[in-house]
Amino acid sequence: MSYLASCLVWQKPDLPPEALATTQVSLAAITLFPFFLIHGVTKYEFTFGPVMAILTLGILGTGYAYIWNFRILAAAIVLLGAAVSQGRIKFSRA
Repeated sequence: MSYLASCLVWQKPDLPPEALATTQVSLAAITLFPFFLIHGVTKYEFTFGPVMAILTLGILGTGYAYIWNFRILAAAIVLLGAAVSQGRIKFSRA
């Protein structure tokens, strides 16, 4: 569901990659939240160190990976569009 929504949002070219990545990760978290409520952790003991480690890995790892991915896709689409419009890439029916 989150990938579908992200693809629909991706159709708007004026949105920055940060907004797209935030949308996709937020929708994934919302999708998984009911499962947490039903089968979640039985004991809640959160300490500062592990919470900061998870946040750091999530923001620096997943967040920047999504942003990097969307920027690469945007650059590839521009290059492919330019190559097709100049006639350098020809599509054949197989």
